[in-house]
Amino acid sequence: MVFTHGNRASQIDNSWIVPYSPLLLEKFDCHINLEIVSSVAVVKYVYKYIYKGPHKAMVTVVAATRDEDGGEEVGPQPRDEIQEYLDAKWIAECEALWRGLSNPVILRDPAVMRVPLHLENQQPMFFAPGEAEGVAATAPKETKLTAFFSLRQAPDHGKSPATTDLLYAEIPRYFTWQTKTCKWRRRRRGVQRSSEDTPAMISRVPGLHPSMGDVYYMRLLLYRVRGPGSFVDFRTYESFVHPTYKDACAARHMLATNAVSDTTLTEAASWKMPAALRELFASLVALNSPADVPDMLQKHYTTLSEDMTYRLASRQAQGLDLDDTEDGLRRIVLLDIEKHMRARSSCLQDYQILIPAARVGEDGEALEVLGEAPPPARSAGGQALAEQLPGSRDDLLAAVAHRVPTLQPDQKVVWDAVSECIDSSTAKFFFLDAPGGPGRTYLAETLLNYTRGSGNI
Repeated sequence: MVFTHGNRASQIDNSWIVPYSPLLLEKFDCHINLEIVSSVAVVKYVYKYIYKGPHKAMVTVVAATRDEDGGEEVGPQPRDEIQEYLDAKWIAECEALWRGLSNPVILRDPAVMRVPLHLENQQPMFFAPGEAEGVAATAPKETKLTAFFSLRQAPDHGKSPATTDLLYAEIPRYFTWQTKTCKWRRRRRGVQRSSEDTPAMISRVPGLHPSMGDVYYMRLLLYRVRGPGSFVDFRTYESFVHPTYKDACAARHMLATNAVSDTTLTEAASWKMPAALRELFASLVALNSPADVPDMLQKHYTTLSEDMTYRLASRQAQGLDLDDTEDGLRRIVLLDIEKHMRARSSCLQDYQILIPAARVGEDGEALEVLGEAPPPARSAGGQALAEQLPGSRDDLLAAVAHRVPTLQPDQKVVWDAVSECIDSSTAKFFFLDAPGGPGRTYLAETLLNYTRGSGNI
């Protein structure tokens, strides 16, 4: 269809029309885009924007500097970026009215309890300034996890289910947490009697990354070991106590198949974005060595490539990248996974996964994919080292020379101490601590650029 406005003609097709309902358009007399939610996976995209919070802006108030006669403003003055920074938030009229009437902003049913994880003797401790010695001398308080262990010794009094039959994640369905006594108490009402009943409360076990080590494998065991009495019970299998939680998982044949990795990716796909899923996939392959990596890639390829598929479809709707094929899309997805695996001293080729070759133009150069130049060739020494090597030392030193005069007095003290050690090749440890916003990242980047520019990396 060709639409003409004045002397300008525009071609319009179905890509210009959003899904709509004629009934709603006529009833409300306004533009309404109608979308039907048909998958639970859409929740992560909806809540991604809800949890970003209200709109924000950085506001600065600067006093004008005049000369002695009250004339024009004098040249730029030294800036204190910490003092002039104000994080401002605002809300629109509809939200202001809704909150002003004390209407609920969010409703959760059933209620959700976060049940934390920690290794033995690694629970968090909280104390006020000056109380560290006193807290260290006393026994740590019970956590929800250690109190769960204590339930094994508590009598059930004939109540069902027995504590020895429960998993850690199932405890909030049948017990309430007593904050004052740090103990679990069996529910007197709201107990889930059958799988059809809605529980009064469910649990949320924190998601952990495989790179976190033993606590990740302990989380896997929490969903398989019922009624443990201690941390040792997680590592015990067939009357043998294994030295690590990973060894205990291996003894249970949990790591011999793709089951654990598939479960981890499926769970993460409900709330992680595709870019984070690709990094997680690389970590699982490099750290867990699943039995069949090609099969795991094929099974989760749709969620791993979701953002790339959307970008390609959007560009093709605009008449761009019409020659791109599925191999081109697969190549850019696998290259991103390969980047993360190289950082872990691994690669896809080790698992019989080949990256499709790049399309080459008439000039013999690799063509762009999704409007981006092809990634550069990997340098010798591994991906992690290549990312840390300086591009141009002269440019880095020029950037440092521009930044040093802008450092605040406290930053300058740190700069003088660290740069002196860099110049004299003196080995020292520095611990930099400060509240949020005073420019730690700015100072750290300056020091790192100076180190790289000086040829020390």
